[in-house]
Amino acid sequence: AVAIAVSAFGVLNAQLLSGPRLVLALAHDGKFFRPFARVHARTGTPIAAIALLCGVALALLWIAGDRGIDRLLTGVVAIDGVFFALTGLASVVLFRRRPRSTRPLRMPLWPVLPIAFALAELAVVAGAWMDPDVRSTLWVAAAWILGTSGLYLARFRGARPRPDRSW
Repeated sequence: AVAIAVSAFGVLNAQLLSGPRLVLALAHDGKFFRPFARVHARTGTPIAAIALLCGVALALLWIAGDRGIDRLLTGVVAIDGVFFALTGLASVVLFRRRPRSTRPLRMPLWPVLPIAFALAELAVVAGAWMDPDVRSTLWVAAAWILGTSGLYLARFRGARPRPDRSW
């Protein structure tokens, strides 16, 4: 129980620190709505991005209800699995496309390690798909990914970053 609690707090900490700043960076680069590119004048925190993610989380909890929390968590794991796999594969693609780029860190066992990581994440998603009780949750996760991808393609794909990076 202690190990699970420590792990849960670690994941929560990472999500609370990285999620709003990811939204902030996307908005700042013109890849998301401009109001989310602002930070609080005194504290420097991305208040609008924090409020957005808080609102989405509360809405999902409300929709899931008391008995749907496990399904909500399964959906989050499925979405994470898809994007973790894409991240592993992106390292291989970027290395191939930009072989002369500066790399401050070396990746051991490249490209075996990122490909193995991507396959392991896809195995998690596939394993969840094989469980009939979870499959409907994965359809919702897929709809979420497709919906947000559609929004990005329709609204933000050709956006140019703002030149000011003082945030």
